[in-house]
Amino acid sequence: MKVAFLDRDGTIIEDYPDQEWTRIKNPVFKMGAINTLKEVLKKGYQIIIITNQYIIHEGHITIDQYHDITNQMINGLKHQNIEILDIFYCPHSKREGCHCVKPNTGMIEQAIQKYPKINLEDSFMIGDSLMM
Repeated sequence: MKVAFLDRDGTIIEDYPDQEWTRIKNPVFKMGAINTLKEVLKKGYQIIIITNQYIIHEGHITIDQYHDITNQMINGLKHQNIEILDIFYCPHSKREGCHCVKPNTGMIEQAIQKYPKINLEDSFMIGDSLMM
């Protein structure tokens, strides 16, 4: 299985300074994100989102706020006929030293455990920074 691993904030939807996330109620899709996702699917890739969400453990948003924004994003993508295979997120703060926080590979390892048919040689990752 070919997979496109995509970051969420700053790649699919707009990103904001950490403290501003507290007041964000609706995701805003990045310009070009919808068309890019459609092209990725046309080329035979499954889409898995892997996203650092340290703002949860750092107290900027609640887990419910994270899920609300994510569900709105997923519903918006479904309206565009874009299906997301799965989402993996890391809620740990930067200070926790978590193995899943990018650029570590923990979330990709979780995806491979859940979907053992993923072929990493035929897969790729898109994000908005080297440290995502």
